[in-house]
Amino acid sequence: MVSISPTIMSPPTTVSGLEIIDLVSAHPEGIRLSQLSESITKRYGASVTFHTSSRLGLDFDDLLVFLEARNKLRIFRGVVFPAGAVTTKS
Repeated sequence: MVSISPTIMSPPTTVSGLEIIDLVSAHPEGIRLSQLSESITKRYGASVTFHTSSRLGLDFDDLLVFLEARNKLRIFRGVVFPAGAVTTKS
């Protein structure tokens, strides 16, 4: 009889930037940069890297710069907002 042991899946080591956009979009009023970083580390681990359709091997900071430059999210006073969110009160 062959014994099959269950395989424990480890978190992915590379995550699509789209997943981070979705995570930020779940917070229309914005999420503090520190909270976003902690959430990502908790979910994917400290050694996670990110990829987009055109870039591989991005760290968290590089991903945020990349996504902000393409208007996928905005960072204002340490808070990350989904694209199109209002970042100042009128």
